[in-house]
Amino acid sequence: MFLYCVLRFGQKAENYDLVIAAARHYWNAIKPFIVEPIERELLREPMEAVLECIAAVAANEVGKEDEVRHVINGPYSYSRY
Repeated sequence: MFLYCVLRFGQKAENYDLVIAAARHYWNAIKPFIVEPIERELLREPMEAVLECIAAVAANEVGKEDEVRHVINGPYSYSRY
């Protein structure tokens, strides 16, 4: 439950690194419990919440990368990097 709270906090703070770190810890914590189908079913909803948090901050992270490229390459540059 604690990692879920960290994920939500990271999403609200728009902190990509925090969300990814919490998601990795969450995955490593539940990995031993995904052997049986019933266990996977019980973990489905929490994993969907993790993915939603990642998707929310990843969209912002992509926007930041585009802004950095724009600053580095200039507004009229056609290079991809």
